[in-house]
Amino acid sequence: MERVAAIIRTAKNTVLDLWNDDPLLEVCWTAWLTVRLLMGTAIFLDTSNIFMKLVIVCALLPLAAREIMRFKSYNHEDWFLLACFTILIPSAFVSKDTILIQSMAIAFAARKNDYQTLLRFTCLVLAVETGAVVLLSSVGVIPTVTHYDTRGYVRESFGFAYPSRLPNILLTLVLSMQCNAGRRRVNLPAALVTLVSIIIFWFGRSRGPFAFTIMAILVWTAGSMLPLGLVEKSRHIIGALVASTYLICAAIMILLCATYDPEIPWMKAVNYITSSRLLFSNNAFKSAKPSLFGTSLFSGDANYGVGYLDSSYMKLFLTSGILAFIIVMALYMRCSYEAAIKNNIGLTGALLVVALHATMEWQLTSIMYTPMMFCLFMDADALSERTLQADGTHPKHLAETGDISW
Repeated sequence: MERVAAIIRTAKNTVLDLWNDDPLLEVCWTAWLTVRLLMGTAIFLDTSNIFMKLVIVCALLPLAAREIMRFKSYNHEDWFLLACFTILIPSAFVSKDTILIQSMAIAFAARKNDYQTLLRFTCLVLAVETGAVVLLSSVGVIPTVTHYDTRGYVRESFGFAYPSRLPNILLTLVLSMQCNAGRRRVNLPAALVTLVSIIIFWFGRSRGPFAFTIMAILVWTAGSMLPLGLVEKSRHIIGALVASTYLICAAIMILLCATYDPEIPWMKAVNYITSSRLLFSNNAFKSAKPSLFGTSLFSGDANYGVGYLDSSYMKLFLTSGILAFIIVMALYMRCSYEAAIKNNIGLTGALLVVALHATMEWQLTSIMYTPMMFCLFMDADALSERTLQADGTHPKHLAETGDISW
């Protein structure tokens, strides 16, 4: 009971902390997150729902209006970040895909906030709303869409439009927990998440999200076991390695997809392992050439002969355009390096998993699935892990109140 009370107290304090710090952001972020989650359920398969889009616009407009009012207090860094954000706007119109610009707008508006509070709040809202969707689906209120894989196995969606949605949300929760736990070992939550991921995989048969969830737990565990002195001495090397992972993964994925040949045995094998991602991305290359501001290639419509363009790197490069690709990659690489420099092993490990996960899934450009995007526009000092002592233990005030970090 004491553990449950501590969790409830932590949840309450998380809501109050963000409310006291930025109530407008809390309301707008909750509204946007709720709508995006609902649009991914079996009830709202039609993503062109006018009411949903109206709520999204109403959630973003107050944040935009506040930023305009802040122009007088902008410094050179704020203007530079705003310029980077502005360059992304044309690609949203050209590609007809606004998820990137929506996510970047929220991240830009939250750049002065504490990222750990934002992640805890996101974790709380996602967990409650996702649990509600699964519960309502189990009692028949929300329909469950049944899919079949190539071997004929049934794939349950748990109330979502696709079987991969729920395991990807679980991965989001794990990464958010990792960013907040930092160097501390949280054995019980990690064990519970592993068990839940196995159950979801058994019914949903989503190999990618399951594999990356297990990877995230292993990275989390390994990071907590690294000696603090070793992290201090190797922080520049760790930062460079994690940052370069984005470039390496993007280069490999784009090269493989552009040169894919089904007659080459090893390429055919890789295509099979990645659920035909190389084939679909190669078709996308044939349908649309890379351009500065992207193209209106509908990545989720198999009727165009493109199939599901799931790789974030391919989606960025082709649909959002070369300029958006460069800006997003630079922001992620800079954030990864700065997190490592600040000895923030939790955030660094999470960003490493995000870089690898982006080779297979499109969630790199959605702040709902990758809330680490909150850190992209923050300065280096904001990426410090402030909830831990230098020796990796709980701060004194948390130990006294009994509150725990997620």
